[in-house]
Amino acid sequence: MKNRKRMALRLAAQGAIVFFLALGAELVRPVRWLHLAATYGLLPLAGAYTAYRIVRAGVNPYLGWILPPLAATAAGFLVSLGYAPAAGPVLLTAFFSLAGAAAGDVVQKQRNGRGRGKR
Repeated sequence: MKNRKRMALRLAAQGAIVFFLALGAELVRPVRWLHLAATYGLLPLAGAYTAYRIVRAGVNPYLGWILPPLAATAAGFLVSLGYAPAAGPVLLTAFFSLAGAAAGDVVQKQRNGRGRGKR
């Protein structure tokens, strides 16, 4: 039971980090270069890093990668009052988060001795 609470807390922290980063990226929309740098650069990297760290901490990789694109979408809907956010940054965040979760899973398996080459 203790492990489930810890996992839920880590997922909530990951969602909050990415959500508020995406919210900040949407709020700086009038400064075009800053908005593009945040949505196409910082947001996908934050999604990948948080997915990597959360999978390394023991969360299932399928749960670790899906939350950053959902949080980015939710922030876009909140700021634009119901209009869909741009698909590019959300898909880029999803791809980077998937790659980060996969990397975290591989590193976790190698550290546990279940990696490739260990029989």
